[in-house]
Amino acid sequence: MAPSSPVPPAKLAAGIATLERWGYRVVVAPHVLDRRGHLAGRDEDRVADLREMFARPDIQGIFCARGGCGCIRLLPHLDFAALAQTPKVFVGYSDVTLLHTALNRAGLVTFFGPMVSVELARPLPPVAEQCLRSLVTEPAPLGLLADPERPAQAVVPGHAVGPLAGGTLSLLCQSLGTPWEFHAPGCLLFLEDVHEPLYRVDRMLTHLKLAGKLDAAAGFVIGRLHDADLDAEPPLPLSAVLADHLADLGKPVAIGLPVGHVPGTLTLPLGVRAELDVTPTSVTLRVREPAVAERGCPN
Repeated sequence: MAPSSPVPPAKLAAGIATLERWGYRVVVAPHVLDRRGHLAGRDEDRVADLREMFARPDIQGIFCARGGCGCIRLLPHLDFAALAQTPKVFVGYSDVTLLHTALNRAGLVTFFGPMVSVELARPLPPVAEQCLRSLVTEPAPLGLLADPERPAQAVVPGHAVGPLAGGTLSLLCQSLGTPWEFHAPGCLLFLEDVHEPLYRVDRMLTHLKLAGKLDAAAGFVIGRLHDADLDAEPPLPLSAVLADHLADLGKPVAIGLPVGHVPGTLTLPLGVRAELDVTPTSVTLRVREPAVAERGCPN
């Protein structure tokens, strides 16, 4: 289904073909190719598609077609407590962060990962495909969540355990002050974004800190946050900005987890307990709980 911006038909078809090669029977939401300006159709139609996907007993998982803009318009029209009564695998990232936040608040595990008309429209690296498919189908802890060719780096050493939370930084900031504001007390907070100059990253991190969201977290896992080619002034290193906001909290901080707006994104199970261990020379993130209670059915 398409909760955000319009979906390119050819890329959608390519992504559906990928899911079918994996052995899934794909059900396409009625309004997935609708278009209304910058949106994938009318709000009421996108809401209806999401409700239908959650309500149908023959559907075990929902993959979002793409991100963009528009999820925030759906929030007032959805009863997330009711959706949580029929749990499904729910996968997407970027603008979909706002749906993750609301579903997580209702008690659902969700998956911050590849989308149908974006990553699934072309071959995923084997490590990314294995990560996604294991998380959404296997009722066992994933264990190590990493790409050996793209290791995360230490910013602040330390050790923390807690459920994974977070998503795209700008969307988390959008949630503040709404009934669907994200909560991360005791969580391992994941943050990533795209097309953001450093000054905006700095401003958004300051916003989260002043809102009490950073103090409440148990640790921090950072993906890609910053596009240096958008900086008007010679920037500080991103690690320095992160240290400004996070180092005095006495909690572990790692940077460079390849999740979100990066080629070959891994998948992060939001709401699942994980363990973060950061030393000066290594970063280890292990998923300690199953993300699904049985094959294809989220906890």
